[in-house]
Amino acid sequence: ALPLYLAGCRQLVVLAGPTYASRLWCVMEIFVFLYMGGSLDRIDVRPIGTSTRREALERFQSFDAESAKCFKAEERDRLLGVIEAGFGDFIAFNSLVRTLLVERMETKPAPTIRSGSVSFKNLVWGLSAMPSADSSTPESAC
Repeated sequence: ALPLYLAGCRQLVVLAGPTYASRLWCVMEIFVFLYMGGSLDRIDVRPIGTSTRREALERFQSFDAESAKCFKAEERDRLLGVIEAGFGDFIAFNSLVRTLLVERMETKPAPTIRSGSVSFKNLVWGLSAMPSADSSTPESAC
């Protein structure tokens, strides 16, 4: 279901909280988006939560797939197998993830979003001006 959903999205907004770079599924969603035809310039990485922009950059720069977690051990093993099959090793994958997260955050001049500072409705609409309710659907928000 995830690939189908992401294939229909025009943009991927990554709301990267303090645990984002330690959760393997979160990072894999970026690559599914790109694999399904999304482009790098359509990924917007925004740190949220109590961390500063500098702390978010430090977490992104230290990403390690082998240290990342999944709720279920079998899902983690499966995702690590996919990474290894696709990249040959974790060094190449880690380097790519680090570069992507840092570059996509640094190319967006928007301020850091703190938990509770933005309503859910604004988040659904991509943190931009709200379209009128009768002219858009949630599907067009992707």
